Amino acid sequence: MISDSSVIKIEKSDIGDAPSMAQINHKNLISNKKSSAANELEESGFLIVPCSEELINSYISSEKYLSLSAKLNNEVVGYAICCDL
Repeated sequence: MISDSSVIKIEKSDIGDAPSMAQINHKNLISNKKSSAANELEESGFLIVPCSEELINSYISSEKYLSLSAKLNNEVVGYAICCDL
């Protein structure tokens, strides 16, 4: 049996998630990963666009964007943001 504490839950982001989302963004920016070539990092999923907490808040508040947070024990461990073109 899988315990609830080991399950990552995906849910619509709220404003309270923005600080953690911004930290994850900063941690995974290519510009912060000098040890590998940028094209290798981009291909493996590292982020190329920095997002501030304010920008993430605007995405979360907008109907044009869908923001999802991945949470483990109520802590944001990942996120996805997409927009309606």
